[in-house]
Amino acid sequence: VALPVQYNCRNQAPGGHLVSVHNSEANDDLLCIVIRFNPQNLRIWIGGFEFFQSGRFIWTDGSSWNYQTWTPGEPNNWNSREDCVEMNFNHVGKWNDLACHDKQNYICGFKVKTTLTQTLGLD
Repeated sequence: VALPVQYNCRNQAPGGHLVSVHNSEANDDLLCIVIRFNPQNLRIWIGGFEFFQSGRFIWTDGSSWNYQTWTPGEPNNWNSREDCVEMNFNHVGKWNDLACHDKQNYICGFKVKTTLTQTLGLD
């Protein structure tokens, strides 16, 4: 995806990416974060983008596109230029497709590596 902010997320920490949203609870949590930290401008980039003008959207982190909550009439790929996904354009908490070069705020997500340690007790 051509979003410069995606590269900013990658430079923040290993595994950094624009945030992906997989259910309504996560969408609501994201909205609460945006409202708390930037109530004057709720529009943010999230990590969804259209896969080669196919009408199919995917996440920048490679996770499954298993949830969406579009503003009515979206995505519309206006002027065949809208390939990236923003949140909170006309309807708070809803998504809109938008040209990827538009500048606005964003939220990064990070994959946390977990280590499973097993111990074996022998008597």
